[in-house]
Amino acid sequence: MFKVEDKISAMFLESAEQSLPDPIKINAAEHLRSLATTFRIYFPEPDPDDGWIRNLFSCQAIEQIQGLTEEEQDKLVDLSSCGTMKDIFNGEKIAEFWATARKDYKEFGDKAMKKILPFATTYQCEQTFSSNITEIMDAKVKFNVSH
Repeated sequence: MFKVEDKISAMFLESAEQSLPDPIKINAAEHLRSLATTFRIYFPEPDPDDGWIRNLFSCQAIEQIQGLTEEEQDKLVDLSSCGTMKDIFNGEKIAEFWATARKDYKEFGDKAMKKILPFATTYQCEQTFSSNITEIMDAKVKFNVSH
């Protein structure tokens, strides 16, 4: 891929023929590595067995998809053979397609949405937690001021 230190050097002060002190470069590089690790929590590497989610209608071997029962494979073949669903797939964004498909193929819609939007519920939990902490801190400040 690339070395983070090289990108930092290229980004800062090159045109002025100046360079950043090494401790700043090291600190910035460590921070970027930490961000990359954090992003992996929310955006894991794509699973090759989830290709059917991204493009159901060009999926060649449904029977080779890991994690599906035989009944699910049969239903997925039915879904991938449906001309109407193919038209919807070609005309909509992937999340909209799976939301539509979920009406008739709930199990696939649910699986697809969990893969497409893996962070939605985590984000909501974190937002709720953050707002609760803010309320608690505000209450503590008001309590301390009144005493």
